[in-house]
Amino acid sequence: MIALLRKEEQMDIAHRDRCQGAENKNTNDMEDLDTAIDKASTSIEAMGHTEKTLQQEISDLAIAINDTENDMRQRLAMRNQERKTHVKSVKDDQNALILVEKAIDALTAFYERNKISMSLIAKQEPREYTVDADKAPETVWDAGGASYTGRKGENEGVVAILKMILEDIRHEMASARAEDEENQKEYLRENAAMTKTRDAQLNTKMASEKELTELQAKIEDTQVYHDGKQADKGSEEALKSAIYADCSWVATHFDSRAEARKKELDGLQAAKGYLAGVADGSELAP
Repeated sequence: MIALLRKEEQMDIAHRDRCQGAENKNTNDMEDLDTAIDKASTSIEAMGHTEKTLQQEISDLAIAINDTENDMRQRLAMRNQERKTHVKSVKDDQNALILVEKAIDALTAFYERNKISMSLIAKQEPREYTVDADKAPETVWDAGGASYTGRKGENEGVVAILKMILEDIRHEMASARAEDEENQKEYLRENAAMTKTRDAQLNTKMASEKELTELQAKIEDTQVYHDGKQADKGSEEALKSAIYADCSWVATHFDSRAEARKKELDGLQAAKGYLAGVADGSELAP
């Protein structure tokens, strides 16, 4: 019986130590899991804010890109209209050139057919004219027109004016071409600047989209980690219940069991000593 009680005592001590170890480990594991879950939750929340910021940035960039491309289309339409106006203006000037040249040719041909000199007329002193109101004006040519020499001075002025108009039209065409070339250069400069802006916006949008994709993958991984730790915590809570069922008596009955066992051992030891004395006769001596 003493041996059994000694064995029972060792078993209780081993059970107590095992329970204390399991409880300490369970407590530490629960604390570690709570810390990991809290950190994961905080990280997910922070990444969620970053995700919203990136989504807003991408949305704003999409609007900015669309605005830039609209500006590019409008500027192209403006340039096309400028070009269309220029082409029409040049065509009108070319038609005007043809008309003026034909007028000069026709006027020159008329005087050549009539053998009228196109040389400059010497300046003459103005003559005084008297007009009889009752007399019909006299013509300067006869019925056959043989004596008509034309108003040469005025003719030369008209031809000169037409030639001046001709030069003005050519100058205007040259100026229009120069202006169109400058407009084209200006359009190319503006289009290059807008293209550079649009490309920068596209690159920024692509980088933000890549960052968002990577962030969302990280959020998903962190959520999986968080859920895994929550599952582990559930297991530890189940283990805590199991440990409690197996070890709760240690806190309430270990000491009382040890005390009762000690008393029982003391009694057994006394009984053993008494029985030993009876065996050798010492307990029977008067």
